[in-house]
Amino acid sequence: MNSKIISLLIGVGALIGLTAGWFLWGPKKAKILVPQPAIHQSDGSIILPTAPSYHPEPKQQIPHGATVEHVVSIDIKPNDPIPNAPTGTSSAIAPIAMPTVHLDLTLVKMGDGSQRVIASSPDGTIVNAIDIPSQPTREDIKPLKYALGISYASSRWGTTKSLVGERDWGWLRVAAHVGQTRLAFPGGATSSGPDVGVALLVRF
Repeated sequence: MNSKIISLLIGVGALIGLTAGWFLWGPKKAKILVPQPAIHQSDGSIILPTAPSYHPEPKQQIPHGATVEHVVSIDIKPNDPIPNAPTGTSSAIAPIAMPTVHLDLTLVKMGDGSQRVIASSPDGTIVNAIDIPSQPTREDIKPLKYALGISYASSRWGTTKSLVGERDWGWLRVAAHVGQTRLAFPGGATSSGPDVGVALLVRF
């Protein structure tokens, strides 16, 4: 195979690999958030309205190394209970008006990458709470099976430039390369030719 063709193939392959890598793993364009209205649902819950801010101000102490991601402010009006009527009376008793309770929540990203929720209330003490994050399953994690790149080897006898591709099948990895080897001989003579090879590896 002509050495110029081999060099062209290596260059094109490297360009394709770098371009694909940029689109797959390059920096993503930041999404600009816009305010959203509240949505009341049939079960009595509410999808909270949003008011995006570049510098949300939490009400709680933020752990060292954590980054604030969401600040949530909630006002809760408890259901008004009806007190028990005194014994021997049949007159109706008006419900007791309960004061509104305020709740502050802050979602933070910890230094180890995990997310935690911080809760507080100026109207009382939180005695019980739990945060249940959604754990990714094995199906949610997409394994990477392909790899494409270039290699360069140099020795006292010459140099080799190759385009390298790999593919994983379970516990096996198959690799192949195609390139050009250029040898230098005493006296200044040189010789070049194709360099093709395959490899079978075991993943563990």
